[in-house]
Amino acid sequence: MTDQTASLEQARGSWLRGQGLEPADLAGRIIVNAAYKGGVGKTFLALELAYLLDAVLVDLDWDKGNASRAWGFREETRAGAPLLDALDRGRTPRPLAGGPWRADLIPCHADFVDNQPPPEQLTTALESWAADLKRPVVIDTHPGGVPSTYGAVAAAHVVVVPTVLAEREMEATEGMIAELKSYPLLLVPNRVGVSPQERYISWLERITTTTGVPVGPVVGRYDWLMTRKRRMAVCATTPPPARARRLVEELHRVGEVVVKHARAV
Repeated sequence: MTDQTASLEQARGSWLRGQGLEPADLAGRIIVNAAYKGGVGKTFLALELAYLLDAVLVDLDWDKGNASRAWGFREETRAGAPLLDALDRGRTPRPLAGGPWRADLIPCHADFVDNQPPPEQLTTALESWAADLKRPVVIDTHPGGVPSTYGAVAAAHVVVVPTVLAEREMEATEGMIAELKSYPLLLVPNRVGVSPQERYISWLERITTTTGVPVGPVVGRYDWLMTRKRRMAVCATTPPPARARRLVEELHRVGEVVVKHARAV
């Protein structure tokens, strides 16, 4: 390892070491980000958690608004498809290096939509990859109950479910909990405004009380994120700019709870 490479890894893993941990302490742990409705901030949380945990980010979302695009990967400029090649050959893919400002990435490909393996096969593959990589793995999934999402959830030590307090989003979350309540779900209220409606707070309390699914720290609503073009993680800037300071603090709290749940399994 060169001095420069060591310096990059030092920068990227600084938050985790601040918790008294190293990536090796979470080796083999799988954190899945999943939601049954798109547009709830699932990919954003996956990118940030992967950075905080110095994890390998595995993208299972084939749409163009996926984590791979947000990371800066453009499949039309690449000859291979690392995810598909690894599944086809039965081997662990080699992640793309993210440098000091992004997580390392195993990118998705548009053809994955028609080449998803059966859930059980994907579960086995993801568990094998996490063991071989000897690092935590954060997985971003396609919205909804598709085969690859079921396979990822079955491999997960924690399933982070971003939960927006709005009508259709809450309906989708309730349906997801009803279907997957036996898995290690962790609801993270996301894009929460200053004064959320009491109806949705009560709704969230009801479905979590009846199912026993835990609720993590709240992440607020930040409209500037909708037009942000930078490829680096928000949490990568030290110190964070003034407008991102509260968001970074919220993401750190989410990271702490995710680590606690992942290590408890």
